[in-house]
Amino acid sequence: MSLGIQVRPPTLADAIALSVTMRAADIVEIDAAIGMMPIDALLLGLQRSDACWCATCDKTLLAIWGAKTTSGSVLGGYQAEGWLLTSKAVEFHKKAFWRAAKLALSLMLQRWNTIYNAIDVRHLRALRWAKRLGFRLEEPAPYGVAGLPFRRCSITNES
Repeated sequence: MSLGIQVRPPTLADAIALSVTMRAADIVEIDAAIGMMPIDALLLGLQRSDACWCATCDKTLLAIWGAKTTSGSVLGGYQAEGWLLTSKAVEFHKKAFWRAAKLALSLMLQRWNTIYNAIDVRHLRALRWAKRLGFRLEEPAPYGVAGLPFRRCSITNES
């Protein structure tokens, strides 16, 4: 298997492509958290984020992610709400996705001291992936427009 990984800024075409190839668990999570269709969530993420990237493997779109600065000070550092949405192709390029995820997290933690969000407890793969990357997972609590159990997660550049 080739690992022709590319991490670059996403385009509108990438967002449209991901909206039709998104993994089912991500679609369910978007609906529970913010009550939007995939394309609307992607466009909102691209619009409101301070930085966004996408990962491809051999020109196949794997994921789009970004982060929005939510607080910061000289003494307290900067925090950002991060997000990640994946395509079905992740299942066929697991090693490439893992490498891209580690690179992306490293780049993000150079810019922000803390990255955080929440993961739907039903999205077991995302929970395992976040834990493996070093995110701290809190106990489940109601979250989002549906009020379903999510686990808040965070990672710091000191982790």
